[in-house]
Amino acid sequence: MSRRLLRHSSVVLAGLVVAGSLGGLEFKNLLLKSIILLGLPGLFRLTPHRLAHFTAFGFLSVCMCLTFERSYQRILMLGSVIALGVLVESIEFFGSTNPFEFWDVRDDLVAACAGYALVETYYFTRRFRSICG
Repeated sequence: MSRRLLRHSSVVLAGLVVAGSLGGLEFKNLLLKSIILLGLPGLFRLTPHRLAHFTAFGFLSVCMCLTFERSYQRILMLGSVIALGVLVESIEFFGSTNPFEFWDVRDDLVAACAGYALVETYYFTRRFRSICG
């Protein structure tokens, strides 16, 4: 996949993340009513709401970090994905009556870091294979 296509996909995905996060309460209430608890007792619960945060921010992090070869640029992209998560939650808090959800920010942070780790692993194995022949 070309880097240009990845960049354009990242912008579209970021727009969808913002639109979905700041969408109306009807959508969020529908999502919260359909909560299905997954996982083992004693471990964290994975609801559809949390799964949406993990998927969206993890995939956004992967797309944005894959567009750059240099490590410092990928770190900047990781920071921008994390900042987007904090900004969206802040806008939800100040723009409506929703409380600031620290857990959503944490889920966004974990997902973005996991996506970044996947990309770093990809680049590391690629460099390792080129060195080893």
